[in-house]
Amino acid sequence: MLFFLFGHPGCGKNYVGEIFRDFFGFYFYDGDEQLTAGMKEIMKIEILPYDLREEFYERVVEEVVELDKRHDKLVISQALPFQKHRDLILEDLPHAKFLWIKADPNLIQQRLSHRAGHHVDSDYSKRLQKVFEPPYSDISIIVNNTDQESVIEQIKNNILTFSRM
Repeated sequence: MLFFLFGHPGCGKNYVGEIFRDFFGFYFYDGDEQLTAGMKEIMKIEILPYDLREEFYERVVEEVVELDKRHDKLVISQALPFQKHRDLILEDLPHAKFLWIKADPNLIQQRLSHRAGHHVDSDYSKRLQKVFEPPYSDISIIVNNTDQESVIEQIKNNILTFSRM
């Protein structure tokens, strides 16, 4: 079972991924691990240029393909703001299921305000929100506005739904 958690920076993708790991036994991988130091520096002032963005997503897909071979239960966290990159993932990993992690915009800004020195800060989040493409297909949503129990329940429902497919 392979889940991709995507959404705006600060919505809690890593938090949800850690819940998948801690409560449901999934291997959790943060796609940002494929960002080079140079990419992180660029992200402090702008969205990654097209060529670097394409290189980054190629690296993420390559890593996930390898992880998928080793783990029966895998969850990946990555913003994936562009539909073409979600489609690219499905070309190589057609069994992947996407979960759109959403949170109240004020809560997102509050979370991001605690990220001093992080490559994804409030300014970057605002830039990315302007270009974020909502999915064009029916995607399950996990709302991460309240407590851990609410997220756990939503994850349970998604695991059950996708295990029946």
